[in-house]
Amino acid sequence: MYESYDDEAGERLRSRLLPGFLLGFGAAVLLAVTTGAAWLSHEHGPGGLRGRHDWRLGAEWMLRYVDATGEQEQRILAILDAAAPELEALRERHAARYAAWGAALASDVVDRDVLEGLRASEIERADAASQRLVATLADLADVLTPEQRAELLRTVERWHRR
Repeated sequence: MYESYDDEAGERLRSRLLPGFLLGFGAAVLLAVTTGAAWLSHEHGPGGLRGRHDWRLGAEWMLRYVDATGEQEQRILAILDAAAPELEALRERHAARYAAWGAALASDVVDRDVLEGLRASEIERADAASQRLVATLADLADVLTPEQRAELLRTVERWHRR
């Protein structure tokens, strides 16, 4: 009787923890790569570095924390190099929309249809960015060992608490 209860309870716990872990891991990897890059960009003036260079610096910096092999580093940098142009284009689209929002709201008469079009465009852009980021995170996770992913999560968690 206790065994079946333990199995059922364990399964319920796993079914709740796994999605949370995957979401947390994805956020941690993304945060780790972007935080490392953002931290480095503080020395490069307003806006810091952009695009592929930014991703590479952040990734190289973070990979030191998980003792990545040379092969892992090369594979991860190749994944980021492939994702960077698409993500940078999405970021640029967002920046262009920012000016459009300002112009629409500053006009004498606010056109609600224009605002709705801008909103829909931003949702579409955010969805495309989210899909690309999740695919990239999954590719990155495939390269690291479970131990390295756990260490990366711990490192990001320590930063987050600061």
